[in-house]
Amino acid sequence: MEALRGNMQNNDQMLNTPTVDIEDVCCLSALQCLSASLNVQYNVTENKPKTKLLKSLRSHITVRGLCNAGSVQSTCQDCTSHPKENATTFFNRLESFIQKAITRLYTI
Repeated sequence: MEALRGNMQNNDQMLNTPTVDIEDVCCLSALQCLSASLNVQYNVTENKPKTKLLKSLRSHITVRGLCNAGSVQSTCQDCTSHPKENATTFFNRLESFIQKAITRLYTI
């Protein structure tokens, strides 16, 4: 992720970015939003490290580690309703979600 972040942080793109205080029932929705934003804005299918990151975000292990609820709740925000943030904030938020999943996996 660091190589990807370094290549893209200077990009002026604004991406829909879920906030850090997402409720547990909405974490799957937030994770899907981060993944979709990464895929759409940065066309991750053209680069192997990017594709690998996208696959890991969609992995059932990541979802299980991050999200207690297995489905998106109707009260969760749609991806397009999340505020648009610059690439630096987007990658910081993405890293935060990944760290949260790692922490949960090690405490299970």
